[in-house]
Amino acid sequence: LGPLAAAGVGDAGGNDDGACFGDGDGPYGSRVDRRRLRLRLARLGLALQRCEGDGSCLFRAVSAQLYGGDQAHHGAVRAAAVQHMLEHRAEYEAFLGEDVGAYLTGMACLGTWGDELTLRAVCDALRVVVHVVTSDAEGWYTFYEPEGMSEHKGQEQGQEPHVFLAYIAPVHYDSLVPAGQRQQHKDARSLGL
Repeated sequence: LGPLAAAGVGDAGGNDDGACFGDGDGPYGSRVDRRRLRLRLARLGLALQRCEGDGSCLFRAVSAQLYGGDQAHHGAVRAAAVQHMLEHRAEYEAFLGEDVGAYLTGMACLGTWGDELTLRAVCDALRVVVHVVTSDAEGWYTFYEPEGMSEHKGQEQGQEPHVFLAYIAPVHYDSLVPAGQRQQHKDARSLGL
């Protein structure tokens, strides 16, 4: 294995199709979706840094972005998101209704898939701007900014870290790095999205 493969960084040219998502259609999206994402990332000069598909991929991808490629901090990222949701329960009840307690209990468990609500909580809890490039045909780029960033003690607006994620519909997240880069970038803002 070369240094890129050993580090889990996929090639933006698309040579990691089977290794990353498996063959054919399945839980990591269709061949069409994977190809669309691969081509999109190539145009943007980005490549996938693969994250294990164990239900914690969203948290692993954020960990990789914040800790120099290291996915091992995914539990801490998850815990921060769940704690934020507990502390701001009323904000999430509008989306979850009476099931918010069950949702948070489940989300606290490693292996429970993260979703858009947890992505929002990660953004607010860790005070990061999250950029997501998806495999969707339309509306393929979205971002989340922390609420009240300029009011946050010790940080001024515009100084928050940025993290870059790929989402392959319907259920998998990976970290993004500049194409051809052998190591995880230290300053995600350098991607310039």
